[in-house]
This record gives sequence, structure tokens and C-alpha cells, in this order.
Amino acid sequence: MINPNGIVFGSNSLLNIGGSFIGTTADSINFADGTIFSAKVPQTTPLLTVSVPLGLQMGQISGDIQVEKQQLPNQGLGVSTGKTLGLLGGNLILDGGALIAPNGEITLGGIVGGGTIELNLDSQKQTFTFPDDVTFANVLIKNGSQIFANNNINNNNQNSQGILTQANQLMSSQVFANNNNNHHHHHQNSQGFFIHPTQLISSPFFTNNNNNNNNNNQGIFIQPNQLINFQAFANNNINQNSQGIFIQANQLILEDGSQVSATNFGTGSGSNITVKTSESIEIFGSRTLDENILTSGLFTQTEGSGDAGKLDITTGKLIVENGGQITAGTADNSQGNGGTLTINADAVEISGKAENNQDTSGIFARSRGTGRAGEVNVNTNNLTIKDGAQVTVSGLENGQAGNLKINANSIKLDQGNILAGTSNGDGGNITLQNLDLLLLNRNSLISAEARNQANGGNVNINAKDGFIVAAPGENSDILANAAKGNGGNINIIATSIYGLVNRTQQPIGDSISEINATSEFGLNGTVELNTPDIQPEAGLTELPSIPIESELAQGCYEPNYTQSRFVITGRGGLPTLPEKPLTADSVRVDWVSPDVENQRIENLKLPRKLTRFRRQPEIKNKIVEATGWIVNQQGEVLLTATANNTSSLQAPIKCK
Repeated sequence: MINPNGIVFGSNSLLNIGGSFIGTTADSINFADGTIFSAKVPQTTPLLTVSVPLGLQMGQISGDIQVEKQQLPNQGLGVSTGKTLGLLGGNLILDGGALIAPNGEITLGGIVGGGTIELNLDSQKQTFTFPDDVTFANVLIKNGSQIFANNNINNNNQNSQGILTQANQLMSSQVFANNNNNHHHHHQNSQGFFIHPTQLISSPFFTNNNNNNNNNNQGIFIQPNQLINFQAFANNNINQNSQGIFIQANQLILEDGSQVSATNFGTGSGSNITVKTSESIEIFGSRTLDENILTSGLFTQTEGSGDAGKLDITTGKLIVENGGQITAGTADNSQGNGGTLTINADAVEISGKAENNQDTSGIFARSRGTGRAGEVNVNTNNLTIKDGAQVTVSGLENGQAGNLKINANSIKLDQGNILAGTSNGDGGNITLQNLDLLLLNRNSLISAEARNQANGGNVNINAKDGFIVAAPGENSDILANAAKGNGGNINIIATSIYGLVNRTQQPIGDSISEINATSEFGLNGTVELNTPDIQPEAGLTELPSIPIESELAQGCYEPNYTQSRFVITGRGGLPTLPEKPLTADSVRVDWVSPDVENQRIENLKLPRKLTRFRRQPEIKNKIVEATGWIVNQQGEVLLTATANNTSSLQAPIKCK
């Protein structure tokens, strides 16, 4: 169906055709033999041709396509099994309507400004290729509108291509792509969603794989510039693998209970979630729906015996606050393992709790079943955790906690927590590496603590060229404690550690910031602090061991002068060593320069000819040998160089 002015499917409209259906507001159809059928400009070209259509030529202003709610229940625009339902025009509006393509493909495309949409035909379905430089219009799915591309078939080698949406702005109600084959047949594929809007607002999408055969659910692929209040659910209820959810955008905002979730109910691998944004990801807030609390966030989980899917996030800046969460976990009574959670970001900020229910903001890998919790890997330049927020790997029941690895230049904890806890399994390990600064303030905690019979985990901190600083008196701790099991090991490498005390007794909850790896009833762990020996004197300038030969100028020297010398050995003597005590007798002499700022010399006249002044050298008395002695009136004996000529009762003794 083609009408450039627009198409409206009213409340009584139905489709009853055995093949595919394409409704478009294009201006013309291009055929392989060069024929063009125009719905806008009359032509003399024959209306009947056996050539293959190659594309739809959209006009500069394409008409809108609207689908209204059907009067009859469970009715809508539908095509036969395995066929294509396509709506291609300007703005697309689904106002309570339904689109149905069992095991087929649904394509929604809105274009403005002209362009050619290529048609790709095969014996079963039609697919479309949109030009790269085209400007997309809006797709509005509202008032309970529903889109179904389900796989409920019983045949072999069947594919459900899913849902493809090309739009500028997509505001959605509910979109489903399910694979529900429960029969003993093989090779069933549900291709899922392929969505390329510029902006996606308030949009829930659901893709379920309920097939028990060797089938694949290809998941949800979304590539807008901006995502706001978005919901996407990719569930796997079978024994096979599901491709999950792929989101690529400039910015992703999840608020007020918006979620991207992938849950595995079967024995196969769970759906993966991959999010890539060039600018930022913001996750915050929650809301209450039918007495249930919906937390904003990204989630992968297993509720069966299969493992949960992976959760990969790449962005410029990641902000998680006010109860927002990123979680890879296992549900109660599940047997599968949690998925790996990987974050690559320039900066990560996690803060606060939810206002309505006090849910903690954070990044979590938790096991509530018997399987192992997932791993958490964070690679960033700057990580900030504050106001009660957490980064945690934990085993809450019988499961073993995962490992937590953070690669960051700077980690700042302000009432923030980095935790790896377990109840019964072995404790998880915490590794912080490549640090320039680790700063702990206001009851911050880094802990690999274990409860019950479990052994404590290990804490490894590598700040080889950096510093670890804890504010004094604020009870910020680094722990690897245990209750009945053995304590873990703490290994810290740093240039220097400030404000932390190494304790060998159980923490007592005082204000002292401490490093502790003890056990209440088991064996204590070990604490190894590796800091290089710091020698302050190594950075000082060493004075020479011999006097510095700084002599007065000899320009006035003449042979008959008695020469003089002036020798300096430093500024007040050699410096003391840092380990030597200072004494009150130590003297330091600073350099002195004449104050000539206020001096004025006036009427200074130099003589035309300098008169040479010759000073006679001073002739010093020579020291001669004593040759005698006398007694003076005080009775003192004086040595003399010559004998006394005065006669006495006793002749003087000669010294020769």
C-alpha cells in the first residue's frame, strides 16, 4: 500500500492476506528494469510490470502512518507466519493499536527529508536497508500499543527476524519478541529487536526465549543518541543461549525505576547486556508499582541452573546515585553462577541511597543461591564512592563470593565501602592496583570479611608509586576478618601509609582507623605492609669534606706584603643527620648582603690619578729560647731570654 499523503488504520481495519504487507507514504517505487511507479506524479509508463522492486523513494515531506486501537479484542494488523509487516513513512503513531507477525519481522521506519529505502526480497520475507545519511522521524507507541514478533511454530528451520525500528525519537508502550516453541523441533531463531532512534523515551521492550530446542534468541539491539526512562527485558526460558541486549548511544539515563534486565530461567547461558555510550550513563532513583519497588539499573540474573549473562559497560562517565544499581547476580534457590560485570569508564561516581526505601546505590555481584557470585572488574581513572554507597561481591547463602578487581589511578572513599563478603563459602578477594592515591574518610571500609565457618578473603592493594591515607579518628578500616574460620591476608605495597594502625586483635569499633586480619575463633591472617625505607638525607646536598677554597682576590699583591687568607667551610658548619638530636649549641649563619636600598652617594669625585700607598710590612718579634729566670716581687718565677745583671744571693740557673 502506498499513499504519499498518509495512511490511517482505523479501529475497524484488519489485514487478511497470506503474504507480507508493506504500508508506506513513499512518493514512488523503483524497479530493477528502471521503471518508476510514482504515486504522486502521473506517468505514461505502463502500470503493469514484471520487474522486481528495488526500493522506495521517500519524498521531502512524507505523510504520517497511524494505527488506532481495534474494537475487537486481541485484534490488530497482522500477517501470516514467517512474513513481514512493514510501516515506512514519516512519523509513525501507534495509538493503542497492535502489530502482529508470528515468527516474522516487523519493521518500523520514519524518514524526513527524502531518501531511498532499499528492498531486499526472498521467498519468505522482505527486509529493508536504510541510507546512512538519512534523517529519521519519530515513532510513537502509546496507550497500550503492542508489537509482537513471536515464535510459536512447530516446524523445523524457522527464523523469527524480530523487530526493526528506525526513528529519530521512539516513545514506546510495550514491544515483545518471544520464542515460545515447546515442541521437539530444531533450529528455531528469534532475531529480536533492531532499534535505531535518535532519542528513546519511556520505552519498555521484552524479548523472551521459551523454546526447548536448539534455538537462539538474538535479543535487542538499540542505537539511539539518547535513552531516557528506558526499559528492556531479555529473558531466556530454555536450554539454549540467548544473545541479550546491545545498546549503543551518546547518553543513557535510567531514572524512576527504569531498567535494562536479562534473566535466565533455563539451563543454557543467560542473555548478555552490552552498553556503550560515548558521553555518560546516569542511573538513579526508584518507584513503587503495585506495592513492588522498581529500582533503576542494569541487571543480569539467573533463576535456574544456567549461568547468568555478562554485563559489559563502556562509557565516558558513569554516575550511580539515589538507590540506582548495577547488578550481576543469582536468585534464591538457583544453581547457576553469576555473570561477570565489567566497567570501563574515565570516571565512576557512586553515592547515596534511595529516598523512599533506603536501597543502597552501588555495583553488586551477589549470589543468593548455591552458585558462585560473579566477578566485578572496574577500570577507571577516578573512582569515588560516598554517602553509604558500595561496590560489592558477596555470597549471601551457600554460594561463594566472587572476586573484585579495581584498576584506578585514584580511589576516594567518603563513607563508602568496597566489600567482598561471604556467609558459608570462601571469602572473595579484593584487588586494588595502579593506585596513585587511596583516600579513606568518615567510616569508610575496605573489607573481605567472612561470617560463620567461612574463611576471610584476601585484600591486595598496590600503590607502589602512590600513597594510602586515612583521616585520623574517623574509623576507616581495611579488614580481612573471620568469625569461626581463618582470617584472610592483607598485602599492601605503597610509598607511604598515613593514619592506619596495624592491629592484631579483633576490631572493637573505636575511632581508630586500622588494618586488621584477625579471626574470633580461628587462626589470624597475615598483614604485610611493604613500604620502601625513606632516607631524608638522600635528598640533601652533600657539602665537601675539605674546606671550600674561596680566597680573597690577589690583585693588590706585591712581594713585600704579608699575605692574608680567608677560608669558609659552609653556612654554619656541616648539617646534622636526620636521626641525630638537635642541640641548643647548633649555630646557623645565613648569608648577609649590604642594604643599599636607602643609601645615597652624592658628589662622589674620583681622583684623576691614584696614589699608590705602600704599607711597610709589620715586623713581628721572633720567639727565642729562654736562658734564665728571675723571681719578681710577688714571688713569681719568670723565664728570661738573657741573664739578669743584678746580683742576688742565689745565682740564676742557666737553661742551656
